[in-house]
Formats: sequence, C-alpha cells, structure tokens
Amino acid sequence: MPDEDSKDQLVEAVARTVREELAREREKLSSPWITGSRRAADYMGCSPRTIRELVREGRLRAYALTEGKGFKTGTQRFAKKDLDAMLIEVR
Repeated sequence: MPDEDSKDQLVEAVARTVREELAREREKLSSPWITGSRRAADYMGCSPRTIRELVREGRLRAYALTEGKGFKTGTQRFAKKDLDAMLIEVR
C-alpha cells in the first residue's frame, strides 16, 4: 500500500497535468485560428468531409501550413471568423 507521500505526489502530478491541459484548451479557444479540417468540423458541428467540400467549392477559405496539395491532417488552418460567417441565422 502506498504511503501518504506517494499519494500526495500522485495527486499533485495529476493536478499539474489537468492544469496544463486546461491551459492548452483555453489557448485554443482564444486563438482566431483552427488547425485541421477535423477541428474545424467539430467547431461547426459538421463532418470533416463537409469542410473539405466547402473549401473545394470555394465557399470556405483555408490557409495552408505546408506546401503541397490536398488535405493532410493539420496542414490547413481556418479563420474562426470565416467559419462563423458560414453559420446562417434561422428565424
């Protein structure tokens, strides 16, 4: 059975990991950019395929992070303002 010091160290390690992950998530939320079609799709509430189709149709602008064609995981960046502009108010 672990002693009290071991338990305290474990609790502190878990707490540190949680704090670091929360800080990363806050940073993502505050950024004006979303990287990757999967994350853009999560943001929009649609599928990555829909995001790719919108880009191909010229209805959504994507910015390349690397040279080359096609979609590779994490190689394209989307401006949140462009994604927000795709949303239509329904009355």
